[in-house]
Amino acid sequence: MGKKVFVVDDYPDIRLILKRLLQGAGHLVKLEAGAVNEALGLIEEAKKEGIEVAVLDNSLGGGGDGSTIAAALRKEIPGIKIISFSTLDDLKWPEIAVVKPDFRKVIEAVTNI
Repeated sequence: MGKKVFVVDDYPDIRLILKRLLQGAGHLVKLEAGAVNEALGLIEEAKKEGIEVAVLDNSLGGGGDGSTIAAALRKEIPGIKIISFSTLDDLKWPEIAVVKPDFRKVIEAVTNI
């Protein structure tokens, strides 16, 4: 069975590609956001939706980064799995770090985490 996913990236095209690929792999993209403040504003909804996995960009326009969102999600949704999808591969906060633009690895990570 697919997982309920929250996708955060400041590029709408990246979010759209991720959403289509994840849905094609049987997952449900329940929420998406393009900025830290927008994502933080969706935490309660993520909790209600039963989000299991968050795919977060690290460097988000408008200030802040994925680690801020990850910390807030972990506080409110114990057990949530975090995957970073960024140009950086040495991040310490996600369970799995995937370097852009390898969309295939993101889908594999969500499926197998």
